[in-house]
Amino acid sequence: MFKYNHIGYRPSAPKFFIIDKVEQEEFRIQTIDESVTWKDVYTGKLEKTGEVYMGDFSAITTPGDYRICCGEKKSYNFVIKKNPYALLERLVTIFYTWQRCGSKKGWAGLCHQEVDNLAGTGKKLDMRGGYHQSGDLRCWHDGCSSALYGYLRYAEESTPVWEEGLFEEDLRWGLDYFRKTVSPEGFIYDCQFVPLGWGPRDYYNTPAPLSDHYNICRLLARSSLYFREKDPVYAAENLALAEKIWSYVEKSSFFDTPYIPPVKDLPRGTQGAGFYWQNRKNCTGMDCAAAAAASDLFYATKKEEYRERVISNMKKVLACQIREGEASRVFRDRLDNEKMAFHDCGYGHSHSGMLFLSELVETAFDPASLPEWKEALERYCDMLVREFRFLGIDSNMPAPYARNYLNDLPPDVPFFKASPIPLVHHSVASTSSALFKSSVFASAYRIFGKKEYEFYSQRCLDYLLGWNKQAASCITGIGYNHPIHNVFGQFFPSTPQLPGGVIHHIPGEYDLPAAGMLLRALTHFRDKQ
Repeated sequence: MFKYNHIGYRPSAPKFFIIDKVEQEEFRIQTIDESVTWKDVYTGKLEKTGEVYMGDFSAITTPGDYRICCGEKKSYNFVIKKNPYALLERLVTIFYTWQRCGSKKGWAGLCHQEVDNLAGTGKKLDMRGGYHQSGDLRCWHDGCSSALYGYLRYAEESTPVWEEGLFEEDLRWGLDYFRKTVSPEGFIYDCQFVPLGWGPRDYYNTPAPLSDHYNICRLLARSSLYFREKDPVYAAENLALAEKIWSYVEKSSFFDTPYIPPVKDLPRGTQGAGFYWQNRKNCTGMDCAAAAAASDLFYATKKEEYRERVISNMKKVLACQIREGEASRVFRDRLDNEKMAFHDCGYGHSHSGMLFLSELVETAFDPASLPEWKEALERYCDMLVREFRFLGIDSNMPAPYARNYLNDLPPDVPFFKASPIPLVHHSVASTSSALFKSSVFASAYRIFGKKEYEFYSQRCLDYLLGWNKQAASCITGIGYNHPIHNVFGQFFPSTPQLPGGVIHHIPGEYDLPAAGMLLRALTHFRDKQ
C-alpha cells in the first residue's frame, strides 16, 4: 500500500512516498495528458528505511496529474500544481459553518436554544451561539477559542474569490459567544458543559482555567485589528474586553495555583483537574501563553507595556529550556522543579510555544533578543529532526510521537535516558501536534534555510493526508480511507462525519482546534501568484 499525500504537492515541494512490500527496488512516476494514456515520466530507486521502502520524486516539478507505480502496484492519482490545497482550505472553512452551535446553518440546526444557568446563583445566562468543538455538543473555551484564533490568522492572510463575507460571518459567530463569556468583573465564566445533551447547561460564577483567559484575550485583541476598518465600534469593544480580561488576570491571585473544576464527579469526556495540572501563573506553558496574548495586545494598542511583557516573559520561558545534551529542546515547568512543561499544542497554548517563538524571530519583534530566540528555536527544531530520524520514516506518529505534552516522551528512546527529568510515556497520535510542528518547521526553514526543515514541514502535512500507517486522509471528504469516528464520552448522540472535519487522532473524532491548526499551517504551503 502506498503512503503519500493524497491531494498532491506544490511544484517546488519535497515529494516522497513509502511502500510496505516490494518485488523490485525500482519505481516509476506516471502522468496523463490529452491522450488519456498514462506515461512514464520518471524512474527512481527505492531506499530501504527500517521495514519499509521510500521513494523520492522531488525532481518532478511540472504541473499535472500523476500516480506512483511499483511493479504492478499503482497509487491513486494526485496533482502537482500551484496551491494544490486551495480546495482543502475552502472545505475546512465550510466545516466551521457546519459546527456552529444554535445556528440554522449548523449541522444540528437551532440546537441549545434554552437559556443556560449560572449555577448556584439562581441567575440565567444567554450563552446561545459559538461552536461545537468536536463530534460532540461541547463549546470548550480553550479549544474553541484556539480554533477560532487559527481561523482568524488564516483569514488575515487569505483573499479567495469564493469568500464573499464568509470569514467575517463565521468569526463574528464565534466572537459574539466569547464576548458573552466575560463576566462584569473581567473573568471568563467557567463551564464544564454538564449536564450532557441538548438542554440548558451550567456555567459557573468563578474563573475558568488561566489558559482560557489568555486564549480569549488574545482572540479578542487580534480580532480588533481584523475588524478595525470593517466595523470600528465592534473592533473597539473587542479590544476593551481583551484588556479587561488581561487586567483581571494580572491582579487576581485565583490563578496562582492549578485549576480545580467547580464540579465533583465529572462525567467521562470532560476536562478535569488532571487536564490542567500546569495551568497556573509562573509556569512555562502559561508564561508563554501570556507573552502571546501580550503580543496581540501590543499589535492592537501599541502600548509599550505589552511589548515589554512579551520580552520579559520569553526570557523566563527560554531560561527553562535545557540547553545541553540530547534533551536540549525540553522545557522545565519552572526553574525550581524538574517536571516537564507543555511544549506544543494543548488547547491552552496551541498558538504559542515554539510556534509563537518562530513568529517572534521571523518578525524580529525585538532585535536585542533575536540571537537568543534564534538559538532556542534552532535547538528545538534540530531536536525534532533527531527524533524523526530515530523513530524512522514510517512512524505512525509525526516527529516523533504526536504528543500534547513534553512529559510524554517515550522512555525507550536512548538519547532521552540522559535527561535529568523523569519521562512519562503517552502514545496518542495528534494531528494538531503534527500541524503545529509543520508550521514551526516551515517558519524555521525560512529563517535558517535548512532543507531538512522544509522536508519535515511537508512530511507533517503529508501525515494528515495519507502518509500514516492507515494510509488514511484525516480530513473527511478529501482523500481516501477516512477513519470512522469513535463514539465515547460526551459524543452522544453520535454526530455525522462532516465534510472538512479534521480527525484529531486515529482512531478518534474530528476536532475544531485541529481545523484551526490546519488552516494556519496551510498558509505556509502556498505558491506566490
